[in-house]
Amino acid sequence: MPSAGARVYDNFTPPPFIFTLRWMLLPDLPKVSPVDRTATYRIQQTIDQKTKPVGALGQIENIARQVALIQDTSTPIADICELLIFAGDHGAAVAGISAYPSEVTRQMVLNFLAGGAAANVFAAQNDVTLHVVDAGGAGAPIENTSLITRRIGPGTRNYLDEPAMTAVQANQALIAGAELGGGIVSPFVAFGDMGIGNTSSAALITHKLLSVPLDQLVGRGTGLDDDGLVEKRRLLQQASARANVSSVFEVLCEFGGFVREEKLSKLVALLPAAICAPSLPLLRQDIRCDRHATCGCANHTSTR
Repeated sequence: MPSAGARVYDNFTPPPFIFTLRWMLLPDLPKVSPVDRTATYRIQQTIDQKTKPVGALGQIENIARQVALIQDTSTPIADICELLIFAGDHGAAVAGISAYPSEVTRQMVLNFLAGGAAANVFAAQNDVTLHVVDAGGAGAPIENTSLITRRIGPGTRNYLDEPAMTAVQANQALIAGAELGGGIVSPFVAFGDMGIGNTSSAALITHKLLSVPLDQLVGRGTGLDDDGLVEKRRLLQQASARANVSSVFEVLCEFGGFVREEKLSKLVALLPAAICAPSLPLLRQDIRCDRHATCGCANHTSTR
């Protein structure tokens, strides 16, 4: 048993068949090579010679240039994409960090599976294949043949009082995410996540890894009023003060979730795993996936 005051991962012994990165465990992945930036001028010339004013397509041109660099070609392919939405719950939701209870996560998963969410509409309009992954929603598992089940548990623990995950749980999520990433065959992949309290987890992880003040990261979420926002910021400050950690894996254990990254921890693993295919562009959704990318790039600098 851990000594009094010890964190749950202090006495964790990594299995010998998996390599370690500051306690983060992943299957042995191929080396990810950085893009060849010397091709930037050639690719830009190809874009500029199209029948249009130079720069007329704005940000689309920047994306096209980046995709061409990743795929190492002047004629990149972007006709097929897969969207993976990870769903899971945070134990801290019971404290009132969100305007809605964790039961909403389950309802949204059912909505995704029924094709009724905004993500389904966007995916259908763009011929994107949508996959829903149960990484650890609260309550009993959802029985649905269209649902990819990678449950680590029925939600994490309350990080206001204790680490959200044990080291074993965090690594189970990371390995499951890496396995999912290894199965991607499309030239593009997009990530998203669903879980009440997920932006609070994202704020804490970003705060710990990048030293950005919490007040700049914490917002109204799903619609908190002024009093609710004040209480949310107080609770997250309390959680941050409880755990003086800074390494990627420790931060994930303390404040992450089953989705990435989870739920959040899976995406951290999925990031380097997916780009083992060196020509695979990754599309991230928002601050929650940016947080995952931050964790992934911290240990895989060539993925940036």
